[in-house]
Amino acid sequence: MTKEEKKEYDKAYRTKNKDKYKERYTEYYKRYRDEHKAKSEAYRVQREYGLSLEQVDELVLKQNHKCAICGKLLKETKRCIDHDHRTGKVRGILCIRCNTGLWSLEDEEYKVKALEYLAKEATV
Repeated sequence: MTKEEKKEYDKAYRTKNKDKYKERYTEYYKRYRDEHKAKSEAYRVQREYGLSLEQVDELVLKQNHKCAICGKLLKETKRCIDHDHRTGKVRGILCIRCNTGLWSLEDEEYKVKALEYLAKEATV
């Protein structure tokens, strides 16, 4: 069988067995994703913050599994690694709400616009 014939055969097989092929591919994808999720998360944390997952866990333990600002349990919500955008140094672990709120406090232009908005009277 030549390369072109093999290509045509494979294409015909996939077309004929579309559901079977899709099921096998979906199963492979789920297994691959689950196996590599922790590995990719560890790589992302190392690349972005220079920390290992063990170091992140140590920070969480140091904070008693609570957000460094509001004290909410980090197991109940998505945890965020808070860092200074100017220096890149990690400050602690926050819940997603506090991490988002902290960003708005650091951005002066946003803070001014938000205060102007809150000062307006309601229209509805």
